[in-house]
Amino acid sequence: MARSRRGRGEGSVFQRADGRWVASVNAGYSASGKRRRQTVYGATKREAMEKLREISTRGIPDDASRTSVREYMTLWLSRIQRSRGATTHLRYEQIVRLHVVPHIGHLRLSKLSPAHVEQMIQDLARDDVSESNQEKACRTLGTACREAVRLRLIPTNPVRDIRKPRVAKKQLQVWTQAEASQFLDAAKGDRLSALYVLALASGLRQGELFALQWADIDFEAGTVAVTKSLEEIKGRLTIKPPKTPQARRTVSLPRFAVDALHDHRKQMLAEGHAGGPVFCDGAGGYLRKSNVHRRSFVPVLHRAEVPVIRFHDLRHTCATLLLLRGVNAKVVSERLGHASITITLHTYAHVLPSMQQAAADELDELFG
Repeated sequence: MARSRRGRGEGSVFQRADGRWVASVNAGYSASGKRRRQTVYGATKREAMEKLREISTRGIPDDASRTSVREYMTLWLSRIQRSRGATTHLRYEQIVRLHVVPHIGHLRLSKLSPAHVEQMIQDLARDDVSESNQEKACRTLGTACREAVRLRLIPTNPVRDIRKPRVAKKQLQVWTQAEASQFLDAAKGDRLSALYVLALASGLRQGELFALQWADIDFEAGTVAVTKSLEEIKGRLTIKPPKTPQARRTVSLPRFAVDALHDHRKQMLAEGHAGGPVFCDGAGGYLRKSNVHRRSFVPVLHRAEVPVIRFHDLRHTCATLLLLRGVNAKVVSERLGHASITITLHTYAHVLPSMQQAAADELDELFG
């Protein structure tokens, strides 16, 4: 039997039954969402740890004490590229380029202090950068510095103990049942009316809806399988796997949504686009968010005369209405493809007071 030997901060280190030492460390996640590990072997524990440290610090300058924040952040962005989604990585890159490097990029990483970070926040506020972006700059820098501590480039994380910007939680913009019905009535006759029906009936994300193929729709069972998502970055469209294992799911559809998809299927057959995406443009290709927003979604909103919301808020409306109808939060969480029910409860906390009252009313029915 292998004997586990793990030093603090060393990753997983153990000795095999044959006497060889094995050391491994987390190397991010694969495209399918599965955790990846890098593993090395050595005749002694020290040899295995030296090999592990070598691959962990690959790309780090020999004289790390002279590395600037700009140089380190560039290296960090390069190192995490494979373990982050393209959209997430682009967001990190923008925050670093626009809000971190201009203020503290010239400083040496080894000299970066909490006072420098707090000064960066003050400078961002002076430049009228939103509190949300101030918080993102802190969070991104903190994540990068935590990696620098792990690599022993700096002794402590200078972001850990600062006074971070407080960002007020935005209230979700959702429709009532009547407003949602009014919107769907106004969408009748629109080429993408089934898209809006499915969005409100399933709670799928916009990218998940745009990536759907007809093979993902089971008309007999009344379900839709979510196995991929359409991502648009700098004008380029890419099909990517779900962000988490929970996002890969099968969602049961109500009868009215299945009927809408049947009608949409007939329309696509008439157009000669039955072999492409379920929801496609006039040429049979994938939809682009900006085109859908400008040519279809906004006109339907105006015809419906309902409060203006984002396309993504159709998903929030679906979840809110289900929770208000007493559907179990765990079921709603699975339907939305959230990584955990905690995310669902945090996102839809505005619904909880009504649910509490409904619970009290049920207890009155039972015992009152």
